[in-house]
Amino acid sequence: MVADSINNTSQQSDCTCKSNFWWNSAAGQCQLNCRLINNTVGSNLDRLTCDCELGFYWSQGKCWKSCINQPATDKNYNYSLCECKPGFSLKADGCWRDCSGVLNSTGSNINKLECGCTSIFVWAFTECTINCLKIPSSTGVSTSR
Repeated sequence: MVADSINNTSQQSDCTCKSNFWWNSAAGQCQLNCRLINNTVGSNLDRLTCDCELGFYWSQGKCWKSCINQPATDKNYNYSLCECKPGFSLKADGCWRDCSGVLNSTGSNINKLECGCTSIFVWAFTECTINCLKIPSSTGVSTSR
Protein backbone atom coordinates (compact mmCIF):
# COMPACT_ATOMS: atom_id res chain seq x y z
CA MET A 1 0.00 0.00 0.00
CA VAL A 2 1.12 3.50 -0.71
CA ALA A 3 -0.09 6.21 1.70
CA ASP A 4 -1.47 9.35 0.13
CA SER A 5 0.05 12.20 2.17
CA ILE A 6 -2.45 14.86 0.99
CA ASN A 7 -5.76 13.39 2.19
CA ASN A 8 -4.46 10.52 4.38
CA THR A 9 -6.11 7.72 2.36
CA SER A 10 -4.57 4.54 1.00
CA GLN A 11 -4.06 3.48 -2.58
CA GLN A 12 -3.79 -0.27 -3.33
CA SER A 13 -1.29 -1.54 -5.89
CA ASP A 14 -1.51 -5.03 -7.39
CA CYS A 15 1.14 -6.97 -9.25
CA THR A 16 0.68 -9.55 -11.96
CA CYS A 17 2.18 -12.81 -10.78
CA LYS A 18 3.82 -15.59 -12.77
CA SER A 19 1.86 -18.70 -13.71
CA ASN A 20 0.91 -20.85 -10.67
CA PHE A 21 1.13 -17.84 -8.33
CA TRP A 22 -1.49 -15.38 -7.10
CA TRP A 23 -1.33 -11.85 -5.75
CA ASN A 24 -1.91 -11.61 -2.02
CA SER A 25 -2.71 -7.93 -1.55
CA ALA A 26 -2.70 -8.19 2.27
CA ALA A 27 0.85 -9.57 2.26
CA GLY A 28 1.95 -7.51 -0.76
CA GLN A 29 3.51 -10.50 -2.52
CA CYS A 30 3.01 -13.24 -5.09
CA GLN A 31 2.28 -16.58 -3.43
CA LEU A 32 2.22 -20.10 -4.80
CA ASN A 33 -1.37 -20.99 -5.77
CA CYS A 34 -1.90 -24.02 -3.53
CA ARG A 35 -5.36 -24.67 -5.00
CA LEU A 36 -3.59 -25.88 -8.16
CA ILE A 37 -1.41 -28.43 -6.35
CA ASN A 38 -2.65 -31.96 -5.60
CA ASN A 39 -3.08 -33.11 -2.00
CA THR A 40 -3.09 -29.62 -0.45
CA VAL A 41 -5.87 -28.14 1.64
CA GLY A 42 -5.67 -25.15 -0.71
CA SER A 43 -3.96 -22.73 1.65
CA ASN A 44 -0.44 -21.37 2.05
CA LEU A 45 1.82 -21.71 5.07
CA ASP A 46 4.08 -19.06 3.56
CA ARG A 47 4.87 -17.59 0.14
CA LEU A 48 6.29 -20.81 -1.34
CA THR A 49 4.86 -23.50 0.94
CA CYS A 50 1.41 -25.12 0.85
CA ASP A 51 -0.46 -26.77 3.70
CA CYS A 52 -0.80 -30.47 2.80
CA GLU A 53 -3.67 -32.84 3.53
CA LEU A 54 -3.34 -35.29 6.43
CA GLY A 55 -0.90 -38.07 5.49
CA PHE A 56 1.15 -35.82 3.16
CA TYR A 57 4.14 -33.51 3.69
CA TRP A 58 5.54 -30.56 1.70
CA SER A 59 8.78 -31.10 -0.27
CA GLN A 60 10.20 -29.95 -3.61
CA GLY A 61 7.11 -27.89 -4.47
CA LYS A 62 4.62 -30.74 -3.94
CA CYS A 63 2.69 -32.54 -1.23
CA TRP A 64 4.28 -35.99 -0.95
CA LYS A 65 2.50 -39.02 0.48
CA SER A 66 4.00 -39.89 3.85
CA CYS A 67 5.32 -43.45 3.61
CA ILE A 68 7.14 -43.50 6.95
CA ASN A 69 5.86 -45.85 9.67
CA GLN A 70 3.64 -47.84 7.33
CA PRO A 71 3.94 -51.63 7.71
CA ALA A 72 4.42 -52.49 4.04
CA THR A 73 6.49 -49.50 2.93
CA ASP A 74 8.85 -46.87 4.25
CA LYS A 75 9.89 -44.81 1.23
CA ASN A 76 8.36 -43.01 -1.69
CA TYR A 77 8.16 -44.27 -5.27
CA ASN A 78 7.13 -40.76 -6.34
CA TYR A 79 5.24 -37.88 -4.72
CA SER A 80 1.90 -39.68 -4.67
CA LEU A 81 2.84 -43.35 -4.21
CA CYS A 82 4.85 -45.36 -1.71
CA GLU A 83 7.31 -48.05 -2.76
CA CYS A 84 6.25 -51.44 -1.43
CA LYS A 85 8.62 -53.63 0.57
CA PRO A 86 9.57 -57.03 -0.91
CA GLY A 87 6.65 -59.46 -0.66
CA PHE A 88 4.07 -56.68 -1.14
CA SER A 89 2.49 -55.26 -4.29
CA LEU A 90 1.03 -51.85 -5.01
CA LYS A 91 -2.74 -51.53 -5.39
CA ALA A 92 -4.94 -48.44 -5.62
CA ASP A 93 -5.21 -48.06 -1.83
CA GLY A 94 -1.61 -48.94 -0.91
CA CYS A 95 0.74 -51.88 -0.50
CA TRP A 96 -0.81 -55.32 -0.02
CA ARG A 97 0.99 -58.55 0.88
CA ASP A 98 1.44 -60.73 -2.22
CA CYS A 99 -0.26 -63.96 -1.12
CA SER A 100 0.26 -65.81 -4.40
CA GLY A 101 3.52 -67.42 -3.27
CA VAL A 102 2.76 -67.96 0.41
CA LEU A 103 2.89 -71.67 1.26
CA ASN A 104 -0.46 -73.12 2.43
CA SER A 105 -2.35 -69.91 1.62
CA THR A 106 -5.45 -69.58 -0.53
CA GLY A 107 -3.57 -66.96 -2.55
CA SER A 108 -5.98 -64.23 -1.50
CA ASN A 109 -5.80 -61.47 1.08
CA ILE A 110 -7.83 -61.05 4.24
CA ASN A 111 -6.51 -57.48 4.54
CA LYS A 112 -3.37 -55.55 3.50
CA LEU A 113 -1.05 -57.59 5.73
CA GLU A 114 -2.65 -61.04 6.06
CA CYS A 115 -3.27 -63.89 3.64
CA GLY A 116 -6.10 -66.40 3.82
CA CYS A 117 -4.86 -69.88 4.72
CA THR A 118 -6.10 -73.32 3.61
CA SER A 119 -8.26 -75.44 5.92
CA ILE A 120 -5.93 -76.61 8.72
CA PHE A 121 -3.63 -73.58 8.62
CA VAL A 122 -3.87 -70.18 10.30
CA TRP A 123 -2.14 -66.87 9.57
CA ALA A 124 0.74 -66.13 11.96
CA PHE A 125 2.57 -62.83 11.33
CA THR A 126 4.09 -63.60 7.89
CA GLU A 127 3.04 -67.14 7.03
CA CYS A 128 0.35 -69.81 7.21
CA THR A 129 1.19 -72.20 10.05
CA ILE A 130 -0.58 -75.39 11.04
CA ASN A 131 -3.46 -74.94 13.46
CA CYS A 132 -3.04 -77.91 15.79
CA LEU A 133 -6.50 -77.31 17.24
CA LYS A 134 -7.91 -78.55 13.91
CA ILE A 135 -5.93 -81.80 13.92
CA PRO A 136 -7.82 -84.84 15.30
CA SER A 137 -6.21 -86.38 18.43
CA SER A 138 -3.82 -83.41 18.75
CA THR A 139 -3.24 -81.59 22.05
CA GLY A 140 -3.66 -78.39 20.09
CA VAL A 141 -0.10 -77.30 20.80
CA SER A 142 2.40 -76.80 18.02
CA THR A 143 6.02 -77.89 18.51
CA SER A 144 7.34 -75.45 15.91
CA ARG A 145 8.35 -71.95 16.92
